[in-house]
Amino acid sequence: MMKYLDEALMACETLVAPSVDGATAMTANSIAAESDPSVQWMMACQTVGNILVSMGFVEEANSWQTMALDITPDACKFYEQSGQLYYQCEAWKQAIYFTQRRLECQPESEDVYRQLATAYHRIGDYESERKTIHALLLKRPDRVAADGHHQLGKAMEQYGQYEEAVRCYQQAIDQNSQFSLAYYALSELWLKANQSEQALQLLEQLT
Repeated sequence: MMKYLDEALMACETLVAPSVDGATAMTANSIAAESDPSVQWMMACQTVGNILVSMGFVEEANSWQTMALDITPDACKFYEQSGQLYYQCEAWKQAIYFTQRRLECQPESEDVYRQLATAYHRIGDYESERKTIHALLLKRPDRVAADGHHQLGKAMEQYGQYEEAVRCYQQAIDQNSQFSLAYYALSELWLKANQSEQALQLLEQLT
């Protein structure tokens, strides 16, 4: 069913982003025969909804049936819904693509950056994960919570940049003194560096 979902979403994308080459998918879904863009959009969304029902995603299908009623497609909403579907299916490459496109629509959204970083992490692309979170820190430092610094620290650690990881974990702790995950992550780094005393002192602060 994933193949059909891919084709259906590609057909939808040709309607929100006409430059995307999705003619084959459109023909497969009998959308090209319709001249009215609103009808094309309705049919495309309904096709996605029907596929989701067959996959057991009934609640998500309802969202697409609602989107089918939109006279003018909302590109940001489309990319958000598509990305979330692929996240649920753990189809990370597709999730990355749609989340990247959503980021183009919503460049100020910290949630989009985090979702994109998470997808990169799931495929083991820690460098792209690090760059994504770092871009968020540079762009919206006022909106990055402690868990954002913690996430960046984990990415830095995976990439072998331990000093940067230490700084990130410490920033998370400084921002939220009760954020236990940062304490544990930092203490583990201290232990790996044979700094057991520092690790114990850090954990004592948490208790």
